[in-house]
Amino acid sequence: MSQNKQDKGFRYSIRKRSVGVCGVAIATFLLGSGLVFQTNVVKATEPSVAAVAGENIAAHKSASQSSTAYGADASRAVDGNRDNDYGNRSVTHTDFQDHSWWKVDLAKEEGVGTVRIYNRGDSNVGDRLSNFDVILLDKDGNEVARQHVDSLNNQPTVDVQFSGVDARYVKIELNKSKTPLSLAEVEVYRSVKEEKGVADKKTENKVKTENEAKTENEAKTENEAKTDYTAELNNYLFGLNYDKLNILTRKGEALENYTNTSTKQQGSEFVVVEKVKKSLSNGSADVAINGNGDIFLGALFKANQDLLENKPQQISLDRSKGRISVDLPGMVGGDSYVDANPTASGMQEGVNTLLNRWHEKYAAKNPAPARMQYESTSAYSMNQLKAKFGSDFEKVGVNLKIDFEAVNKGEKQIEVVDFKQVYYTANFDAPKNPSDVFASGVTVDQLKARGIDENTPPVYVSSVSYGRQMYVKFETTSKSTELKAAINAVIKGVPIKPESEWARVLKNTTVTVSIVGGNADGAARVVTGTVEDLKKLIQEGATFSTQNPAVPISYKTAFLKDNQVATIQSNTDYIETKVTSYKNGYLNLHHKGAYIARYYVSWDEVTYDKDGVESIRTRQWEDNGKNRTAGFRTEIQFKGNVRNLRVKIQEKTGLAWEPWRTVYNRTDLPLVQKRTIINSGTTIRPKYDEKVENN
Repeated sequence: MSQNKQDKGFRYSIRKRSVGVCGVAIATFLLGSGLVFQTNVVKATEPSVAAVAGENIAAHKSASQSSTAYGADASRAVDGNRDNDYGNRSVTHTDFQDHSWWKVDLAKEEGVGTVRIYNRGDSNVGDRLSNFDVILLDKDGNEVARQHVDSLNNQPTVDVQFSGVDARYVKIELNKSKTPLSLAEVEVYRSVKEEKGVADKKTENKVKTENEAKTENEAKTENEAKTDYTAELNNYLFGLNYDKLNILTRKGEALENYTNTSTKQQGSEFVVVEKVKKSLSNGSADVAINGNGDIFLGALFKANQDLLENKPQQISLDRSKGRISVDLPGMVGGDSYVDANPTASGMQEGVNTLLNRWHEKYAAKNPAPARMQYESTSAYSMNQLKAKFGSDFEKVGVNLKIDFEAVNKGEKQIEVVDFKQVYYTANFDAPKNPSDVFASGVTVDQLKARGIDENTPPVYVSSVSYGRQMYVKFETTSKSTELKAAINAVIKGVPIKPESEWARVLKNTTVTVSIVGGNADGAARVVTGTVEDLKKLIQEGATFSTQNPAVPISYKTAFLKDNQVATIQSNTDYIETKVTSYKNGYLNLHHKGAYIARYYVSWDEVTYDKDGVESIRTRQWEDNGKNRTAGFRTEIQFKGNVRNLRVKIQEKTGLAWEPWRTVYNRTDLPLVQKRTIINSGTTIRPKYDEKVENN
């Protein structure tokens, strides 16, 4: 290569390392002024009815769009006509506006598996349909899933895959300015799991009919022979009462230190500092696997703090087989699922069986484009990057060799970008009843012995996503404030003029790439230094194949009780320090009764030691049990760490058979800013009044 070509391109060095079962390739490049760094290019499929199966649930449903131009209304995209010539009046058209969109109402929530989009094919305007999002919304219009597509790669259609997310609305939105949206047709298909449910229902009805044909004595004998505890298990698990939205989350302010749990008195507040799992949420519920071999499809875990810390505790009990599937395109009928043993080896064998079927029968006609996502941030400290990209980022950060000292001295600027390419997701069929996941013979006592109760309900791994992950470090000595904008231009493939500020800031910018999963061997090959080679490094894993191996990236859990999502995190998870403050409070006691009274006040105080271990100490008011006459009043102050406040008031009756009568008796009172209890009345008719003030 000549010196001129070197100046226009970039220099590089590569080395390859092994991390567990995944290949990690490290490639370093020096960007030239003409660099174009393109991502999120999803390859489209050729038109093929075989690519999806089942009913098009969007056909002839109600549709809308951001605006309507030339009479080309939204209903044209669900009229059942795939003709992509606009002149034949079957293609939609919006105005030339920002973020044009189109939406279909499926009439009810459906488990969406594939959204097939047919582009307009006339007048050489097909490239208008690029850089867009396919968004799933629930019945209330809240976003539940999103996939991004950069380009159809000159194909007439694209299949966008989802993993059976329940949604009522499907929305397509351009990320462009002053660009119309035109669609020839949009077809929506249920996930393989949902379609299979129809067949399962028929089988279930058949079995039911056969069972009803048995004689009464045969059925009685069969039932008496059973030794399982299905009803008892279901009653117990269905009866667990907990708040699924809050049991694994906590609101508060993020702090930079990473202690377990600590406390301090700050003014009139008791402050608790805790580690809480947090994510840069895109609406998914994925938790990073981080190479944890104990996490597998169908595994049962405790929904507790350990799950938040991504160190789940497995519930070890005898299990029944579970049905699993993968969301790779084209798989139909009996090929789309297997029944597997719920162990790490059993589930891996089941997933491998499905992958082999897909490669042998469907891969050739049904390419599986990766679902690509990226996040970026400026680098200031490892804790900050762990908060952005997840606690597992520290392992990857070793390979990136981020010079925080130089950043803190102002000598360098560093940007870090996290790319994810999800090839496929393996799903575990949701059980109809909680007991379905257990073998016969498992009892409620066994669940209780393993700590399963309302405070620690069970969850199961409902899905595992596979693909590859890539981190990119941009490092420069430039002091320009345009670095972030220049990198965004590189990522989005925006042309950069040679004499522009972006070109100048990128001229001496080095790039280090760490790749986990995918074609690691290909990434480690010798690079000639062209821009196209850099594009290939990013895009070589854009489609799943035997040459692009996938690794487990993330998993999703659901509560066993009702199959509802247990954690709400994105693909990038991290441990974030949270601050929760509890205000100090006051208890006012006022005696206005025509009798002698005595008061009993006790409470619990919560503290944490240096290791974050919680301890609870019971305290009592020093004036408990003293006789008080009318006019007595006092105010007791409590710090914010007080819990379970207990107050009891008695009055002296003068009766031999009942010398003391209870006027007021409450336990587990919450601490409020000010609680006033006034006891009054006579010995015959004592009464009280309680007032709570809480700003």
